[in-house]
Amino acid sequence: MKYYNAIYTMILSWIKDPEDAKDLTQEVFLKAYQELASLRHPEQFRIWLRQIAKNLCQDWQRKRREVFVPIDEDMICETPSADELLILQETLTKVMKAIEELPESESKILKERYLDDASYDELESRYGLPQSVLAMRLHRARQKVREQVAKMLSGIAIFSRQDTLKKMLSLCKRITSLF
Repeated sequence: MKYYNAIYTMILSWIKDPEDAKDLTQEVFLKAYQELASLRHPEQFRIWLRQIAKNLCQDWQRKRREVFVPIDEDMICETPSADELLILQETLTKVMKAIEELPESESKILKERYLDDASYDELESRYGLPQSVLAMRLHRARQKVREQVAKMLSGIAIFSRQDTLKKMLSLCKRITSLF
């Protein structure tokens, strides 16, 4: 089959188990066959097929997490304090506000790439821009978000206790590193 190896490789990169990847690859093609009538743009068949694969992988991972959650050192930590939870909520609010304040074109691409998990291929297809241009726009948008969040949070630092401030800055760094 023309797309089998590409879909299998993509799934294997997510799943890491060759047997499960083979099973999911078969499911992708079965689902694609069953839903073929819903494909409105045949020229985007490859992208559509990759989206089906991505959705099935996410479902598979979600189900697997519900059954078995490995213990990780990062998971073994003290329960966050009320201050830390407030900081997390405030930081996430600031990040989302900074994204919303970007020009619409940057905000839209940033959300699609990082919140909707769109691939560069999908973005290239949607916007008709080369991946190098998309990468540069995303880089600039992330930089603007980092700068905006830093400005927004500078006032909070004045009122925070020293240990809470360190945790807040560390948390901000981790959250903004996602962008």
